[in-house]
Parts: sequence; structure tokens; C-alpha cells
Amino acid sequence: MAEAGSSSSDFLKLLSKIANGDKSKAEQLVSDYKDFILEEAKRCKAKYQRKYEVWCELSLDDLFAEGVVGLLQAVKDVGYWNKFSDCVRKMIKEKILAAIIREIDFKAFNSRLKEEFAAYRKVRARLFRKLRRSPTIAELVKATKFSSDKVEQLEKLHQIAMDYEYE
Repeated sequence: MAEAGSSSSDFLKLLSKIANGDKSKAEQLVSDYKDFILEEAKRCKAKYQRKYEVWCELSLDDLFAEGVVGLLQAVKDVGYWNKFSDCVRKMIKEKILAAIIREIDFKAFNSRLKEEFAAYRKVRARLFRKLRRSPTIAELVKATKFSSDKVEQLEKLHQIAMDYEYE
């Protein structure tokens, strides 16, 4: 996406200036790749939402920022590649996908924890009614089939929820 008519040595000089902190040249390069980064962000977001069936709440601005980070990383790493354009496309895509996957993994983790917590609270309430007292960690481990570490984590969440409900 270098200017038409510019030689490869001019382009390498431009990259060198960008790598050495020339802000105006970096802005020019980002402007040159803006459309590509936005299209890649849209494509990746749609693909992973279909694949994981989880809505990605990262905005296109967030994903564009990640793509710019990839672009600037490509400038830094250009010496390791045969073609700058290959490096740019790969780095932009990697940064955008990493952001999307981090967000989807975070949601999946929270969804799984939410389901475990709901099941835990049901078992805990049943044991509380049966025993007429708060169940011990050992009793909860036996009743839920969760590890003691998981039960302790869920018990802390239960205490926080109870504190919140009674404030």
C-alpha cells in the first residue's frame, strides 16, 4: 500500500522513519491501511461470532486499535519477512483475533462459572433445609461433586451474594 511510483528503497526508508518514532509517517501508514484493518476487523468478528455463537462486544474501534498495534508490530518486525505486505496482513489479523478470542474466552469462563454457581446454590439450599444449618465444605463437596477448591470459591461467591442481597 505504498504510494504509486515509489521505489522499494523509498518504502524501506519510510518504514525506518516510522520505526524510529516519526509520528506523521506512522499516521500516514495507518491511514494507508485503515480500510484493510476495518474490513479485517469486521470479517474476523463475524467469523468468530458464528463459530463460537457468542456475541463479541468489542467495537470496531477497539478492533481497529488492535489492528493498528499489529501494523506497528509489523513495521518493527519487517526484517524477518520477505514481503512487508505479508507481514502486515498476518500481524493485523493476529492482533484482532487475539482480542476477539480473549473476549470470547472471558465470556465463556463467566458463563460456565455462572452455571456452576447456580447449581451450587441449589444444592446448598437443599442441604441447608435438610440439615437445618449451613453445610460444611466437606458436605458440599460430597453433594456437588466439585473439588474442595471449587466449593471454597463458590462459597466465597455465595457469601458475597448474600451480603449484597441483604444490604
